[in-house]
This record gives sequence, C-alpha cells and structure tokens, in this order.
Amino acid sequence: MSYQVIARKWRPTSFSEVVGQTHVVKTLQNAIESGRIAHAYLFSGPRGVGKTTMARILAKALNCEKGPAPEPCNECSICKEIGSGYSTDVLEIDGASNTHVDNIRELRESVKYSPSRGRFRIYIIDEVHMLSSHAFNALLKTLEEPPPHVIFVFATTEPHKIPATIHSRCQRFEFRRIPTRVVAEKLKEIADAEGIAIDDEAVYLIARESEGSLRDAQSMLDQLIAFSGERIGKEDVRDVFGLMDRSLLATLLECIIDRDGAGCLNVVEKINDFGYDLKKLLGELIEYVRDLIVIKVCDDRKIVELPENEFSHLKGLSERIEMRRADLLFSVLSRGYEELTRSSTPRFSLEMTLLRACNLEDLKDIAELLRAVREAAYPLKEGAVNRGRYDPLKEASSRAETEPEESKKATVEKKKEGECEEGAASHQMTEGQEGFKEFVAPRDERLYDALVDAVVSFDGRKLSIVADPEGYVMLEVIKKKRLEELVREYFKRNIAIEVKKNNDTKTERERASVAVPAAEDIKIKAMKILGAKIIEERSIDDA
Repeated sequence: MSYQVIARKWRPTSFSEVVGQTHVVKTLQNAIESGRIAHAYLFSGPRGVGKTTMARILAKALNCEKGPAPEPCNECSICKEIGSGYSTDVLEIDGASNTHVDNIRELRESVKYSPSRGRFRIYIIDEVHMLSSHAFNALLKTLEEPPPHVIFVFATTEPHKIPATIHSRCQRFEFRRIPTRVVAEKLKEIADAEGIAIDDEAVYLIARESEGSLRDAQSMLDQLIAFSGERIGKEDVRDVFGLMDRSLLATLLECIIDRDGAGCLNVVEKINDFGYDLKKLLGELIEYVRDLIVIKVCDDRKIVELPENEFSHLKGLSERIEMRRADLLFSVLSRGYEELTRSSTPRFSLEMTLLRACNLEDLKDIAELLRAVREAAYPLKEGAVNRGRYDPLKEASSRAETEPEESKKATVEKKKEGECEEGAASHQMTEGQEGFKEFVAPRDERLYDALVDAVVSFDGRKLSIVADPEGYVMLEVIKKKRLEELVREYFKRNIAIEVKKNNDTKTERERASVAVPAAEDIKIKAMKILGAKIIEERSIDDA
C-alpha cells in the first residue's frame, strides 16, 4: 500500500476524535439525538481546523446503518464508503472549480433523486465563497425548500463573502483556531504512536508556527520526520523551517530592560546575518512583551502559552520592570513595527526602535507632577486648606500631633463649655474662617469650591459670607438650600445667613500672608521638578 501522509492518516473519523471544536461537536450530537437536523449548515473558520472533516463525520452519523447516531460506527459499509470518498449519497464539491451557474443548475437537477443506500443525500461544498453571485442566486430556492432527503453542508474560510440570503438559510458554526497547547498535545500523541522521539521544545515550535491549524502542524511534522528520522530536536525545527532561536528574543528583551543599547545592536547583527525576517522578529518581540505584561498582571498559564523554561524566564523579567514602563515599551515597539513596514531600510528602523525602547525613562504619574508644580508655585500657610485635596481626618491628625499639651487641654475644656450652650459655641470659628469650610469640604464639593476663596465670619448670631461673583451665584441661588442645611448641621441650630457679592477680583488665596512667587521662581521650580530645560521662550501674544 502506498504511503499516506500524517494529515490524512490521523484525520478524525468520529466526533470524539475532533479536538478544539467542542462547541460544534456538542451541538451536532444533540441535534442528531433529538432529531432536530437542519437542512443546511455553514461551517466557517481558519484553514486546517476541521470543517470538511466535521462535515464527513456528520454525513456518516446521519447515514450510518446503526444510526442516526451521535457517533458513527465506522464499521458498516456506508461509513467506510463515506470515509473513503466513494459514497454516491455524499457528494463533495469544490466550490473553487465549480463557480458557474451551470454547475449549480446540475446540482439542482440531482437533488430530486432519492439516496441510493443511506437516509440522506448530503452535498458538501468546500470553499463555497468562491461561487459566483449568479450561482448563489440559482441556489437560493433549492436551499430554502430542499427535498426532505437532502442536506447541504457549506465550508468556507471567508464567510463575509457569502451573501446574507445564504446565511439566513443556514445554521452557522464558527470553527476556532486550535490552542497551541492542544496542538502540541496532539502532535506528541501522533509522534509517540509513530515511534518518533521529539523534544517538548520542538513540539511547541511546530504548534506555535502552525498558528492554530492542526493540519499545518501535522504536515510540518511529516516533513521533519523525513528530514530527521526518528529523533527530532528543536534545532531541526529551526533548520527546516527557518525559525529564529527564541533565546535571542529573551536576550533582546533583557537588553532593553537593562537599557543596554549595544547589546540590542549585537543581537540584531546576529539575526541579520542569519537572514531572518526583521519584520517578523519585531512582531515576535511585541508578542513577547505582551506575554511579559500578562504574566505581570495575572500569571495565568492558560492565557500565556509558553514552554516552562520561557515562562519562568519571563516571570523573572516581569519583576524587573514597572508596569508603566512595560506599557510604554509595548507602545514604542508597536509604533516601530508600523515604521518598519513602510521603511526601505528595515534594519535601521529596527535598530532605532530598539534604541528608543532602551532609553525609556521610568515614568512618573502626570497627576503627581502637576501637584508638585502647583504646590511649588502656590505654597499654603500651615493649617490652610489645599483646594481639591482636602482631607479633614488627615488635617485633624496632623494638628493633634503638633499641638502642645496645654493647648489640647484648653481645646477639650472649650469643647465641653460649647456642649453646655446647645453646641453652638463649639463652632465659634476659633480657628478663623477655615472651620466652617473644613466642615463643608467632604460634604459638598461644589459648595466648597464656592467657599474656598470667600471671606466667612460669624458674630454669634449671623454667618456672613463675602464671595466673588461666581461664588455668590452658587451660594445664593444654586446651592442656597444646601448651604442652609449645612449651617444648621454645623451650628446645631438655625443661624441667619448673609451672602454678599465682592466685586474685588482678588481671591482669598491671593490675600494670604504667603506671597505668590514671581513668575521666574515658578518657572525655575517647574524645571527642577520635571527635569526640563528651556528650548524657546515666547509670549502669549506670539503663540
């Protein structure tokens, strides 16, 4: 008997042998068991994931002498005929070579005839998207109301090219790429059965290069057996398929993390001498950085499909780089990939991208930088409220730590006296205008914004507030009721409130005892905090 390639020899003959498509298998088996068999199916997905194979298994399960059954017996004459491709009741049609409307007309004529041996006459049309628009139109009526003994199974890698009118008449099943781990396990099983010794790293390289196509992986294994014989190592895989040594990727990423530009250039030199595709190199490096970030975030082996040695190495590298820098590194490499795609000198573009990646500085949060500049430009006096960042608990704790013991006792005694007078005296604003403002800050942010630059005073009977025009509108109109509620809560009784408009545009901050630094001082402090330097100075009018 002539030699049969691994992809054909190990082609699944029953639903239980199909890998990576559990959702399709379960649906079809349940449909057969319950008798809910559709007249048309559309199998779509990448190449080599089992679409045509699933169609053949479905045909056997429906026409099996012991069926219809969730699993074909593969022993009766009908199952054997379908498996070998000789059944007159199961017709496989290549859509790429039967694209014309005349071919579909012949098919329409043949559907009238009953099956010769089985229960159903099944038409499997592979690469159905290759049919012409006229051919699809000729198929519509037959597909909508076929004879009860006819079942159509369409297989395609490009479902978007199939008209919506065809989609609406079929049950669609989306076949998925088979995970690298599952492909590797299947290859190991085949190699063991064939008496081939193969390294785990070699199996991983084949599975990864197949990109989720089990048929591609089986064809690659067949080629490697012809090259290496009964012993296959990772070097054999790299030699036969021109793959790069993945340890160079690890070295390259390590150089980037260590900011070793010279090391990166040396690695590029080695890879270029080897003749490896630089665009593919950068793509694999981006994927490598992605794996590092995923490991840093969740450390999930199911999401990161890597051999044990690579996973351990990446886990160690993830502990040496901050998340912000890793995220920026991914962005820099992705932009470099776009530049490399358009570049007429790919090596130079790759080198510059790697050098930019090496020189990424540790990032600081922009909010921290802005806060540092603001605090340097507008230092507040001790005990003043920092607008927008006020924390009354922290302020109280800080004041308690610095307050002398005698002062603490006096405060306690004063508080007791205030409790005897219905709680009013406890809020006599002994600390100036900030007392009521501090009370409002955590309770109403917008009201606090209106009060922060206002002058607040209390004479024992009436609360007076002098605010700028904008604050006046907020206090007197928009937030008037809320202001009355907070005043009542603060003083423990009803207090008269008087809000006045101050036409003086100076804010309370500007009236503070601490002078506002000159513009030159602000500029010098900002440069010191940000580590910046002046390149050009222009006035606002010139900008």
